[in-house]
Amino acid sequence: MKKHILLFTLMLMLSSIKTLNAQISVSSYSIYALGIQAPIGSQFAFECKIFANRNDDLYETQIEPTLFYRFKEHPYHRFAAGVGFNFNLYRDLFYVSLPVQLEIFPLQDFKKLSFIIELSPGFEESEPLLRHLWGIRYRFGAN
Repeated sequence: MKKHILLFTLMLMLSSIKTLNAQISVSSYSIYALGIQAPIGSQFAFECKIFANRNDDLYETQIEPTLFYRFKEHPYHRFAAGVGFNFNLYRDLFYVSLPVQLEIFPLQDFKKLSFIIELSPGFEESEPLLRHLWGIRYRFGAN
């Protein structure tokens, strides 16, 4: 099941990058995760986060593909909400997350750089989880 989700994630990401003139965003979330995002049309975006900084153990690495709906962009900010699936290829870990992001554009003349704040409630089996991330995003390609 996990390998199927990973394969689907990679196929979705590669197809969205090819059709969108390679507009890619890279996010560094505090010290916990690295994210790569690609838009799908004007209102949707696909992001894949890798949580690799966990106990110096490669087997603790988690991957989270997420599909976001991006609300109307304002001059200084944009909200997005989505659904993601967090899993670990080596351990029996899988949960659904429901992230909400606030993207802040501090420089109006340079919107390729933004700050990200994310709050993500999730569910692992029947146990509720709450995760928060903050970071910096840089958007490559067309603005």
